[in-house]
Amino acid sequence: MKIIITGGTGFTGKRVLKAISGKSDLQIRVLTRSEEHFRLIEQYGYEPYLADVKDKNQLKEAMEGFEGLINIVSLGFGDAENIVKSAEEAGIKRALFVSTTAVKTTLKANSKKVRLEAEETIKKSSLNWTIIRPTMIYGGLDDRNIIRFIKFVRKMPFLIIPGSGEFLQQPVHVEDLAKGIVDAFFSENTSYKTYNLSGAFPVSFNQMIQIVSDGLKVKRKVFHFPAEPIIAIFSFLEKILNKPFLKSEQIKRLMEDKSFFHWDAEKDFGFEPRNFIDGVNEEIRLLKKLEQ
Repeated sequence: MKIIITGGTGFTGKRVLKAISGKSDLQIRVLTRSEEHFRLIEQYGYEPYLADVKDKNQLKEAMEGFEGLINIVSLGFGDAENIVKSAEEAGIKRALFVSTTAVKTTLKANSKKVRLEAEETIKKSSLNWTIIRPTMIYGGLDDRNIIRFIKFVRKMPFLIIPGSGEFLQQPVHVEDLAKGIVDAFFSENTSYKTYNLSGAFPVSFNQMIQIVSDGLKVKRKVFHFPAEPIIAIFSFLEKILNKPFLKSEQIKRLMEDKSFFHWDAEKDFGFEPRNFIDGVNEEIRLLKKLEQ
């Protein structure tokens, strides 16, 4: 099978390249905007191809003669119509798109509308589509989420938490997500379906702090304050600082319950993610090894 991968050099994409390398009888072309990524792509025997997803002509030319598409490029930048139309015109039949569970937010996030419209474009297309919605993604030293949280807990003698701290999180490890993407693409059970991919089970934010503290073998005091004053303070800081280290919307998003079942993914293509405790402990081991 001849497969095009877009977004294959990013945080999740790099893991997808590795995960799909175990499959045989595939011809894979990976789109990139920079020759700097050629070595990453070629190490797996894949073909690097210079193209920009914003350029429909480049996209269509890149996809000509290929049967499958795995799109890991964010759907939040308004490129979905370009990608879908190019795939249809190039004769692509099977396509998987990575979206996000953030489309379920109750907040008025700017990207929510764009992402939902992108998903609708995919569903209305002639492609044999599957949509994957991961929760917050973590894992590895290039992780921009939990690795920062680990360093923050290690550095601070105490933590101030808005609200009760009982709001739920269910981060998914990037390697589990990558395997899930590949398995879903090749499964005969996933056509015209949307799946949430989350961690093994949800944990509260308080539990996340405890899990990280236990992994670091440190004790941290946690203070809970009403959320409204904290949000108001950061809203004010946004007005007077060019780059506040935290935005009020991020606090609001943090306090949303983000627990998502993945039973259908488990049933349809055997998705079995690791639990947060194991994922965090692995990340802490990697961090300590790097700093030795």
